[in-house]
Amino acid sequence: MKFILSIFFFLPFLCLSQVAKNEIYPLDIPEFEVNSGEIIYREIFEFQADQKKLHSIGLKTISELYRSSKSVIDLNDLENGILVVKGNLPLQANGYYVPMGNYLPLKVTYTLEHVLMIESKDSRIRVTLDKFKFISAVTSDGQITTFNQPNNLDEQYIKNYKNLILNEKAKKRENANFYNMSVILNELNQISLILLDQIQENYTKNLKDDW
Repeated sequence: MKFILSIFFFLPFLCLSQVAKNEIYPLDIPEFEVNSGEIIYREIFEFQADQKKLHSIGLKTISELYRSSKSVIDLNDLENGILVVKGNLPLQANGYYVPMGNYLPLKVTYTLEHVLMIESKDSRIRVTLDKFKFISAVTSDGQITTFNQPNNLDEQYIKNYKNLILNEKAKKRENANFYNMSVILNELNQISLILLDQIQENYTKNLKDDW
């Protein structure tokens, strides 16, 4: 499934020259909400509509945001107002790799699997994003790469990041991975917040169009 919104994020362009070791510093990362080992985003939005109407708009929202044949609706429970969708998010990260002992910039586009749940009640919905998982990674020149990332982008990923220490004794590849992980965590936060905003805007638009 392809997330159709144009949400590609670019950090400042990195020149194609070698980078001195002490110029690579990780970015500050957000404080993530974690539940049962998973990074989770959850928002409640209020609207003037009953549960049935909001559930219907939820289905329309999903069809508008997720148009690929790979889109999977795992649950469509009209009676209880619950929608569960498994989808993908594109995440672009400008990081570094270390060939021949030198830092070089590398842009990687990851595809992140995720689960979206929309719960509808009279006058409000609750939107949850979680279960983020890497399923592919492609460099700017079209090469498929693992880029040294684990499968899941979760609480353990954050712990692994925080356990890394950036110092003069660390190897260049460790320093580069430290930086790359900080970029990925920041990009995850940005694309998740934008998706939540787009869902809210879609509901608002559809309710306004009904009038």
